Amino acid sequence: MLDLDLTIRTFGWQLTQVSDPAPISTLPWSYTIGLGESYDHAELMMIGVELGTQSMVIRRVVSMIEERGQIDHDELARLGLSLVEVHRNHLRDHWFGRWSHRYGEPPPDGTFLQIVPPSDWFCECHQHSVPRFDRPAPIRFGNRAERRRQRRR
Repeated sequence: MLDLDLTIRTFGWQLTQVSDPAPISTLPWSYTIGLGESYDHAELMMIGVELGTQSMVIRRVVSMIEERGQIDHDELARLGLSLVEVHRNHLRDHWFGRWSHRYGEPPPDGTFLQIVPPSDWFCECHQHSVPRFDRPAPIRFGNRAERRRQRRR
């Protein structure tokens, strides 16, 4: 936690990447810590693409916040990205443990925005497989047909 505190004091935020999420999911994810306290802005999270891509995208969006104090939604649209507010059900779950540890409580409503990549970043069979955290239902991974096959076994 001392490293996290130093990073936030020095840079204003930190990128946390969860690369070995099993048994929670089959996808790595990334999220920021410190945007709220340093820039009075919601934290960001991303899932569904490789960690390197998540890092690049989150850093680009954070640079907008650092330079302008807010996200340039026109630039975001040109990149094909969209933002959705993370539903409260996911804020009280296991997703943001390091954030919760730093601040001593689960994130309050409105604390996190999910960066959703455009469907054309994916092959046809995976275009709708990125978990959406703006929906209250539990996050499920893989495609529906595969989950049904596994249940029948």
